[in-house]
Amino acid sequence: MTLITILSLIPISGMEEEGLDFPYIDKVVHFVFHAVGTVLGCYFLKEVSSRKRSLPQTLWLVVGSLLIYGIIIEVIQYAFTSWRSGDITDVLADLLGALAGAAALRLFYSVKGPLKWKN
Repeated sequence: MTLITILSLIPISGMEEEGLDFPYIDKVVHFVFHAVGTVLGCYFLKEVSSRKRSLPQTLWLVVGSLLIYGIIIEVIQYAFTSWRSGDITDVLADLLGALAGAAALRLFYSVKGPLKWKN
């Protein structure tokens, strides 16, 4: 998370001139980062809490934390940098990514099989 925070606050020049133009790549990166962050965050909390939280509790905690993190980063970019801008659509991409990660975990653990989220 520290690396992501630093990378989101430093100026990156020359990115537009590389010749590769992917529309909405910034939103895709926000979505993927938060989807993966949700999955990894849930597994981390599962291990450090000795499996005392249920899957829904863990999902709420991680998705909420990542959403707050995304909002804080956008506010910092808006308020303290001149080379970055805070964007509400980035926060929306963060939220949708986190929800997609949560949905993937819910689906993964709802299938009947040997893997269960035990609390």
